[in-house]
Amino acid sequence: CLATTRMPPRLDFRHLCLASLFMFAGMVRASDAGHTPIQHFTQRDYQGHNQVFDIVQGPDGIMYLTNRGAVLEFDGSTWRRTNVPTIWVRQLRLDASGRIWLAGSDEFGWCERDEQGVLVYHSLLEQLPADQRKPGQVWSVELFGGAVYFSTSTHVHCWRNGVLTSLPMPMAARAYFGAGGGRLYLFRSGDALYRLDPDGGKFTAINRDPAIVGNNLFT
Repeated sequence: CLATTRMPPRLDFRHLCLASLFMFAGMVRASDAGHTPIQHFTQRDYQGHNQVFDIVQGPDGIMYLTNRGAVLEFDGSTWRRTNVPTIWVRQLRLDASGRIWLAGSDEFGWCERDEQGVLVYHSLLEQLPADQRKPGQVWSVELFGGAVYFSTSTHVHCWRNGVLTSLPMPMAARAYFGAGGGRLYLFRSGDALYRLDPDGGKFTAINRDPAIVGNNLFT
């Protein structure tokens, strides 16, 4: 089952005094003291698969979760489902505009609310050449330097200013992004650790130590 933690509301001084009176009146059991309230949800509650690869939270507090063929949305009381034409959605990233970028199986793109406030999915596959629209597993997505990067086993795709560019990689490998120190890195299992060049034009291998790249690490 899936569990989410709901934080208690902030209390002003009047609420705090009232809560104290309730406690002294015995309305709060001693056995509950110090326990974080946890609410559990089953697959029947959220109408999805029990496997969740990633969770992000928007500035409004709404939670978004990856799932089988969908992005799940939870606002604290109601579950909603946005279907995505993929077997699995693996990873999510939320940008400042509220777009939810995703990486999935043979699929990548973003979700955005329409005029009615409904979350709608937009695929980027049509931006690829016709013979490349089955990209395989899209392992990772990352926001960096005003662009959105997607990693597949054989390519890195970059969406910047409404244009999609593709960088071929030297061999097929699982590939995961990680950012640190103002730089973007790409770990490719069995290949190398790469770093994005300052001009954003390519990734350069900086470490091929088998002790590092030979392990199935996740960034």
